[in-house]
Amino acid sequence: LYEKILKLTGIPVSLLDVATGTGTVIRDMKPNLCDALGFDSDPEKIKVAKFQTTSHIRFECISAEKFVPEKEYDLVTIGQGLH
Repeated sequence: LYEKILKLTGIPVSLLDVATGTGTVIRDMKPNLCDALGFDSDPEKIKVAKFQTTSHIRFECISAEKFVPEKEYDLVTIGQGLH
């Protein structure tokens, strides 16, 4: 699925991952990202996700209702929000 999305958007992309959980979507797409922000309201999941933090990937603990993006992103995904 990610390969099809990347063909449509181009590479590299900036990604906003809503309800990122432990960062699975960002981890899987990492080679194709110029920057990424994943956020989730669960602090334990963000703690796990932060092990993947690099200069171009960030994770924040905040609810979707309170999140305000500071920039535009090429792609927005809902990582672990639908289960």
